[in-house]
Amino acid sequence: MRHMPVVLALLLTGCGSNDNVADSASSDAATVADIAAQGATGLVDTSNLPDFVPVYEGATPIMNMTSQEGDNRGGVFAYSVDAPAADVIAFNRAAFEKAGIEISTEMSAPGGLSLGGQNKDKGLTLFVTITPGENGEPTSVNVSHSRSGAAGKGA
Repeated sequence: MRHMPVVLALLLTGCGSNDNVADSASSDAATVADIAAQGATGLVDTSNLPDFVPVYEGATPIMNMTSQEGDNRGGVFAYSVDAPAADVIAFNRAAFEKAGIEISTEMSAPGGLSLGGQNKDKGLTLFVTITPGENGEPTSVNVSHSRSGAAGKGA
């Protein structure tokens, strides 16, 4: 779980109050550590993901952040999945095609693959980075997405 330190940092940032910072921080850290030790399953709400965001079957959500400014909506979603990176890449290519998103950016390296593109008619932008797991670890996937203009409503 390479992303767990980031998740823990984000969780700890919003924890506690200014009163008894040391006490609340240590008790919050213990709570977060207990949850993290259980694999953090069920902590990430994915109900607000737009329909064009590809999520591989059996994925374990790690983080979901969304933002909205006027009619523009977007976010970042990260998950891990026990599947070969090649299968996850093929799945994402198909998802881009299904959403009518033309791949305009592709970068491959020994550490993974990134795909990015747009569907200008629908105001969709999608960028996906897929990193193969090492030593039996799951494949990691990070997705940045946005829907602009009037098309952003209900994303």
